[in-house]
Amino acid sequence: MPRPDEPAVGNANEGSFMIEDRTTPASAAASGPASAPITQMDYARAGIVTPQMAAVAAAEGREPEAIRAAVAAGRIAIPSNIHHASLAPGGVGSTLDGVPLTTKVNVNLGISGDLADEATEWEKVAVALELGADAIMDLSNSGKTRAFRTKLIEQSPAMIGTVPMYDAIGYLEKSLIAITPEDFLEVVRAHAEDGVDFVTIHAGMNRRGIESFKETGRLTNIVSRGGSLIFAWMEATGRENPFYEYYDEVLAILHEHDVTISLGDAMRPGSGYDATDAAQIAELVELGKLTRRAWDAGVQVMVEGPGHMALDEIAAKLQEQKEQYGAESYGVLSPQFYAVLGSLGRRFLNVHGSPNYLHSAICNSQRMFSRLVTLGGPEHAKATDTAPGQLDKCKLLVVWGYNSENSAINQGNPNKRLDSQEGGMTVIDIRPMQEGLGSHADYWLPVIPGTDGALALAFLNVIIGEDLYDHDFVENWCLGFDELAEHVKQFPPSWAAPITGIPEERIVELAGLIETLGSDKAFVYDSASFKYGRIYQARHQIGSVSPADTDAGFVWL
Repeated sequence: MPRPDEPAVGNANEGSFMIEDRTTPASAAASGPASAPITQMDYARAGIVTPQMAAVAAAEGREPEAIRAAVAAGRIAIPSNIHHASLAPGGVGSTLDGVPLTTKVNVNLGISGDLADEATEWEKVAVALELGADAIMDLSNSGKTRAFRTKLIEQSPAMIGTVPMYDAIGYLEKSLIAITPEDFLEVVRAHAEDGVDFVTIHAGMNRRGIESFKETGRLTNIVSRGGSLIFAWMEATGRENPFYEYYDEVLAILHEHDVTISLGDAMRPGSGYDATDAAQIAELVELGKLTRRAWDAGVQVMVEGPGHMALDEIAAKLQEQKEQYGAESYGVLSPQFYAVLGSLGRRFLNVHGSPNYLHSAICNSQRMFSRLVTLGGPEHAKATDTAPGQLDKCKLLVVWGYNSENSAINQGNPNKRLDSQEGGMTVIDIRPMQEGLGSHADYWLPVIPGTDGALALAFLNVIIGEDLYDHDFVENWCLGFDELAEHVKQFPPSWAAPITGIPEERIVELAGLIETLGSDKAFVYDSASFKYGRIYQARHQIGSVSPADTDAGFVWL
């Protein structure tokens, strides 16, 4: 039910530092993240540890570089508006090695129509700061509240958050139906210029999601206050959600002032009954896309939680599938080669009533035989061992997105890798989190998730451009090399660095290791090649790896 100080249209639970002035002229900011760094994410991707990152590192007992890498990858957000001079920086999230930062405490307050008493709100602010609140959300939604907000930002070392949608009617002095998309952008801009560190924007709800909501219905309707306001505006005007339709314009404003976007869950369920309905899932899909677009724009992101979740939801959904489509509609893919795992899969299916047990010939056998016929390896009796043949003779091992300590620990890879490393093999580990074996690598590249392709193109740009490849191998085993060489000219390390979060000089350095250590003594693990044998084998057939012999591994980039 609504809180006493809020209208009945929804729920206000939307949506934790003394630093030198980082104010950037609007003309410089207009060119976006490709120009001089503005946001914490811009600086992090440029390899620069800002004073804000250093402050967070000191407060959390972490290395500044660990904080920088996580900010670059979107794993940590440091809401830090360039106009908030009194801010004591705080970080939200976890580092790339999976260690969470300390829990941040947020306090909600603000002037409402039911309790328009500014003095009372200042008492709340004083108590919040005295008790060490990390963030304060000004949820004011009645009358002219900009003076309260600007004074709060001026005096508060805590992060300040707002929901611009709440302020729109009072700030603009218009009825909801009279507000235009341009008006909504004006309110967002005002909050950013005032120094707000993070804003909750309900951009994931669109007309497609609304249609699903109308068709399926809900027990508890739309419980998000911001979501209900936007829904009412969309229904009254017949238009698309302005924050969804003009999302790029919103991001441009936020980037200019380094405001973190907190993507609000307008369609979160208000009860377990409505959990994971069509409207919520539709919004969750859009929020994932919007997160990536914000990162691409150099804007930090926080995504608000999913609302009510039933503990037995997984079991309930499985039962629902069984009732609608029959027990045989469900199957389990489990490793035939490993008795314990195979036994568990069969036991589960026996209880469920499905005969559909699929063994690992679907994935493992193809991988196994493609490796044996191309690279050689252990005797057939040990063919299920996924470690490559002659790993102990390899000089350079590139582990690219391959989490062997979790996905292949029962197959011997981790130990064989460590043994070979002790014997002099150099290891480059490319993955967002420095977990497990990643901490033992000679070189760790914390690539931003989803940007592996950009890193590979930059590597190829250096390897081919600086003539670091084996010409004899290319002439005898590669097809389409000339076209590839021409294509990668447009992807230098300077292009890839801000995209991947890997500094330009690091890309150049590690690309050169192939030449330094010998291109015929290198091997690349990657998650796809060890999970999908047909893809893996195809790479051999097009000449992307060297032929097997007793002294050489292979390289794939």
